[in-house]
Amino acid sequence: GATGAGKSTLAAALVARGGLVAADDLIAISRTGPQVCFLPGTAGLRLTEETALRFLPTGTEGLAPLPSTGKWWWQAPSVDPADKAELVLDEIHLLTRQTGDVCRPDPVRRLHLLINMWHPAICRSFMTTEIMARFARLAEHLPLTVHRVEPGWDGLLRLAEEIGG
Repeated sequence: GATGAGKSTLAAALVARGGLVAADDLIAISRTGPQVCFLPGTAGLRLTEETALRFLPTGTEGLAPLPSTGKWWWQAPSVDPADKAELVLDEIHLLTRQTGDVCRPDPVRRLHLLINMWHPAICRSFMTTEIMARFARLAEHLPLTVHRVEPGWDGLLRLAEEIGG
């Protein structure tokens, strides 16, 4: 999702429910046979004060303020890469504030969404046929759900419950 879509807030809500963070912004993915696997990245989240107070037991205590952002840095409980060499990526959840229903797009739409998530418009001119083919294979095999997130706590909490079970 775009900046402000609620990714870090959703991650904090899922951690409060017992989840772990795989990465803040970036994970390495690979195909291992029929499975799509990932290697975890850094689990530092940039949280607003309101999010920290709502989901962290100590609020902003012990968090590092991030100058000029009004946010706080939190090293979230994370997936330990030593537990497993590669972890299976079952699905991607894309958050949006655009109107429309939650959807599970067809492979062609998934390909478009995956490219937009991982390659900003400025980088698309550098995409090779090989990279495009990798995205196409990923789009064929990896479920992707688009969630319309309503502004405010209620929408994010409903989504955390839905995703976190």
